[in-house]
Amino acid sequence: MRSAFIVVVGLASWATLSLAQPPTPTPPAPTSVAPPTTSAPSPASWAAPPFDAWVDDESVVVLPSSSKLWPSLGVLLFGDTVRVTRCEPTCADPDAWAYLEPFGALRLRYLRPMPPTDAAVASGPSAELRFARVTGRNVSSHVGPDVSSASVRLFSTGDEIILRPAPAGGDGEFLQRPDGTYVAAHDVTIFTLSTLEGWRSPPTRFAIAKSETVLTHPDGTTEPVARYAHFAYVGQGRGVVRVEGGTIPWTAVRLGRARRRPSSVPATAKWTHVDLRQQVLTAYEGDRMVFATLISAGLHQGTTQPGHFRVVRKAVYTTMKASATEASSYYVEGVQWTQFFHDSVAFHTAYWHDAFGNPRSHGCVNLSPRDARWLFDWSPGEVPRGWRAVNPLAADMESLYVHVERARP
Repeated sequence: MRSAFIVVVGLASWATLSLAQPPTPTPPAPTSVAPPTTSAPSPASWAAPPFDAWVDDESVVVLPSSSKLWPSLGVLLFGDTVRVTRCEPTCADPDAWAYLEPFGALRLRYLRPMPPTDAAVASGPSAELRFARVTGRNVSSHVGPDVSSASVRLFSTGDEIILRPAPAGGDGEFLQRPDGTYVAAHDVTIFTLSTLEGWRSPPTRFAIAKSETVLTHPDGTTEPVARYAHFAYVGQGRGVVRVEGGTIPWTAVRLGRARRRPSSVPATAKWTHVDLRQQVLTAYEGDRMVFATLISAGLHQGTTQPGHFRVVRKAVYTTMKASATEASSYYVEGVQWTQFFHDSVAFHTAYWHDAFGNPRSHGCVNLSPRDARWLFDWSPGEVPRGWRAVNPLAADMESLYVHVERARP
């Protein structure tokens, strides 16, 4: 796997992912999973507000109002759905502004009446996805399940792409993508996702196995310990960690403990602590620790900066790619449950590896799919239903506090 800088396509922000060769960060031009597919509706096709609509454009920024264009409140991508509460001046005006629920506005021309197309449903934020790596060379997606049909997009070896779920009869020679195109099954390898799931309401001090190991009982007998098993921490001995029930080799575990709430975090706020040395994340509600798990943060010291931060953008899932000026090429679709908190650095799902508990990324905090989803849902600043991303602070919402440090051993 390679460590690479990435940029969020359509979100006007970039982040870091953990892949095989580290390129230099440069924002690419926006792209989308599926291109616009329909012609603009006539004014007569809109019902009287309120009404539901879907986004038929690559990327649309949600603005505070028609007269206030900054700061952006969120981002909508192809297939997202919104509730229009009113139009300005009217929905019959060709340059009308649509005001959305719960906040924000955009030009009505970016929207289409319900119901959405099949490609929009399959590409939207609630889409069910599979994840795969392109292993063939010069792999094309085609308009039909036939290599002789028209080619729509060319992928490079190593690209990570998203697929629709397997049909009822199982996969055949071709796999369908959310935009309705097809790739040959023999040209991709489907990922098996990590089973890591964090510990709810952990004890004050704990240990999590980062690899398969053994637990040695006081009577000398042993039993196997599964990877990612967790234990209450008791103490340390020579080369071992003492946990409830016995001892585990020091090299097989990561240690964590409850942290004191930083003075910059309000008494009732939700916040997280990232321990770069142990590769452990803990989450808190005020002074109470509610969650703990293993992560994969900066591969090299300094790539994930210590400090106090706030989540400034939450994205359900997005596409990330290298720019044309970078030495290495990469393309990663479907990066789910992303929360940016410091420039390019974010919490996000890493579906392409299962090395949690070890440094891996070039700066971002990689989480297992289950843990990234839990953290995303638990953290304040809810993404409006049907939207792809929200900027919680700009939208005057609560936001997750983040404390990152390289703690002493």
